[in-house]
Amino acid sequence: MDANGRNPRRLSTGSTANYGHSWSPDSQWLSFIKLDGGVYKVAVAGGEPTRVGQINGSIITRWAPDGEWILTWKQMGQRSKPQLVLVASDGSDRERNIDISKLELRARSPFQLLGFRWGSNMETLYSISQRDGIQNIVKLSLKDGSIMPIMQFTNHDMIFSFSVSPDESELMITRGVMTNDIVMLRNFH
Repeated sequence: MDANGRNPRRLSTGSTANYGHSWSPDSQWLSFIKLDGGVYKVAVAGGEPTRVGQINGSIITRWAPDGEWILTWKQMGQRSKPQLVLVASDGSDRERNIDISKLELRARSPFQLLGFRWGSNMETLYSISQRDGIQNIVKLSLKDGSIMPIMQFTNHDMIFSFSVSPDESELMITRGVMTNDIVMLRNFH
């Protein structure tokens, strides 16, 4: 689509909602979720979308650095434990569940996946963790499920966003407090 909204090029079709899209590392593919729970990929150059997995309860996708896997979120109902799931991008229906039950998430919502960042390889994920209202960044090992604190903040500032340098030597964080005021206006008409 042009910047003015003209000449759109449709990459998916059908009456089912599509959302949670993500670019592949080589910029050749987009992944997305259909309302039916299907995880799909479609070539940016065009073509028919291909279903690569079926993960009910997911709304977001994130490509792994190696391009062979697509990370998504699985939660069946409000009271069930959320899981991260790696779906093979080649359509072979291979899946790998990632146990995040020990991770103290700031929200038990698929939108939490937006807060996950890959490390420099397929071995680590970084996330925002929250305990007693205090948010910190943690590193989750995909090899053994261990969780290592990266930050040790003690105040209640929120972490709005963060990014990890490609070599994992530096971390950038946007944090602070949200404030809002209730204001009464008089004689405004």
